[in-house]
Amino acid sequence: MAQNVFCGEGAMQQFLDPREHVTPLVELPIYLNPYYQDGVKIFLKLQTFLPLGNIKSISARGMLQNGLQSAGESPLHTLVENSSGNTAFSLAVLGRSMGIPHMRAWISNETTPGKLKLLQIFGVHSVVNQEQICPNPNDKKSGIYKAKKEGEQEGWFNPDQYHNLANPQIHYDLTGKQIWNQVRDLDSEYHFQIFCAGLGTTGTFIGISKYLKDQKSDFFALGVVRKPNNPISGPRTRKLLQQIGFDWESMVDGMQEVSSKQAYETSLNLVRSGLVVGPSSGMAVAGLFNHLQEMKDTGELQKKVEKDGILSAIVVCPDGPYPYFDEYFKYCEASLFPSIENQYLLLEKRHINSDDIDENLFGIDVLSAYEELYTLESRNNVLTSQFNPNLVLNSELVLVDLRSEAEFDHVHLVGATHMDFDELQPDAFDNYRGKKIVLLCQYGKKSAYLAQKLNKDGFQVSSILGGLVSWSDLGLPRIVAEECKL
Repeated sequence: MAQNVFCGEGAMQQFLDPREHVTPLVELPIYLNPYYQDGVKIFLKLQTFLPLGNIKSISARGMLQNGLQSAGESPLHTLVENSSGNTAFSLAVLGRSMGIPHMRAWISNETTPGKLKLLQIFGVHSVVNQEQICPNPNDKKSGIYKAKKEGEQEGWFNPDQYHNLANPQIHYDLTGKQIWNQVRDLDSEYHFQIFCAGLGTTGTFIGISKYLKDQKSDFFALGVVRKPNNPISGPRTRKLLQQIGFDWESMVDGMQEVSSKQAYETSLNLVRSGLVVGPSSGMAVAGLFNHLQEMKDTGELQKKVEKDGILSAIVVCPDGPYPYFDEYFKYCEASLFPSIENQYLLLEKRHINSDDIDENLFGIDVLSAYEELYTLESRNNVLTSQFNPNLVLNSELVLVDLRSEAEFDHVHLVGATHMDFDELQPDAFDNYRGKKIVLLCQYGKKSAYLAQKLNKDGFQVSSILGGLVSWSDLGLPRIVAEECKL
């Protein structure tokens, strides 16, 4: 058969089989590698070149094969999983190719409209769940628990990506082996020493790192997580990794935390150079940069490079940027995007037009806001913990949190008054006329928009730049629900 041609009755099953595809391993160009002059080479494993465009399709295949073997002669008709993204639609497509017609996904109430449409396009029946920000998988209200219980019905199967050992196993058998086959003959020249990937369900990380360490024991496995209150689709925070049933900690040699802004802007730089990868890939690359900088600061990097002449790292890039387009405009600086000429000709109207928002006009940076909001004496007394601090709000200020009630209940600033932006009444701020008002939202967009409107109406209003994401990114004090604490 001709290379990369799939035909005949089993063409689709063969095409969807990841064993039929060797995805590229591409060296990061010099202008994107800040450590090139230090003797470091960085290679990206581009899983966007898989038929379904994402690494979760490999996990989905392994779990489905395991499920069909367990079912034996009992036919399966419905898959159910707690997933709002790549795993869900990969299961849907691969399930149909294996004779399982239906896919049902429990998804968080915070799932973006873009991802909902993606699931609909792939024929996934989505069930929105009122999910806690820091859910407990054993909580009967959690999507993980509900999917597991539904999977117990006859003819149903819950792959359970969080505990199913077929998830890491297929990455050991396939992805890890494929990477090693690609670098094995180059190792004497490039000295591959670091493997880096984001930590989500951790199946990919465990399988690949175990295989690489089995071939070369001194491989350093670097896991990357997102910072608290910094959304990045797929990867988890340290706290959320507690949901995972795998022994991922035994495979991790080091960890890095990355913010939403850093992840999305790193992804943007990669995309514009032809490496079309998404925010979780940007997060992994940014985490590697952080790790290399720490090595450089301590002198460890120089020692390793002097020993071998070079140090090479491999970063797994799980998917592309397409499902996350809206989020890039939330987390990246507006100055990074080209302007649109004659935009007024477009027929589409938005509730908030980003072009109408000047975040800096009435913006106040996070550290200045912290100093202005709280009394000096109370700030000096915050010594032991960033959570639930004993801060005192300055009496002449009003701090208003514009996020949803659920978001406010899980984490908010001391002394904040809650007003849901989407439910604001025209007279909502009348009682605060004459006082100085400070607005906070999740990313700084809604608060900047409202600050402009209120200042035009004669109020004295400022907006915290970057919102709660930037506040949390700096580790500043905030009140956090008990279940969300580390």
